[in-house]
Amino acid sequence: HRFLLTPNDSRGIEGAIGLQNTLTWLIRDVKPTRVFMANRLDLHPDHRAVNQELVISVFHAQGQIWPELGPPIPTIPKLYEYPTYSDFITPPNMRVRVSDDLVEKRLEGVAMFKSQLQIDLLVQQLRKAGGNEYLLEMAFDIFEAQKYERLFD
Repeated sequence: HRFLLTPNDSRGIEGAIGLQNTLTWLIRDVKPTRVFMANRLDLHPDHRAVNQELVISVFHAQGQIWPELGPPIPTIPKLYEYPTYSDFITPPNMRVRVSDDLVEKRLEGVAMFKSQLQIDLLVQQLRKAGGNEYLLEMAFDIFEAQKYERLFD
């Protein structure tokens, strides 16, 4: 979402607040080639919301909307989903192997947050997976009517 601020409000970026405003500005500023986000089917509503807001913000960042947030990005970055609470919508198409040391650092990082104590089942799965991380490259498909024309001929 994007909300315009009143003239006396100094919060926000270029006179607006909201995830789409911030993410569009950030994507235009950083110009990433790859973006990683939680799985679109994640059980946590915040994770799903960020996924949706990030995808539409990539779309905004490549277009002409909100020029005050910077020039459009030259290419759409590759988008990757990672599992948090839920399985993928389709099987992952990428595996990354990391060292046991890095796995332990990740698990230590998770343990630093008291709110994460309730995800012990997930931590057990991460530990079992060892150094295997799975990703799903998300297709960034823009609607094309021609794809469906043959269905009605």
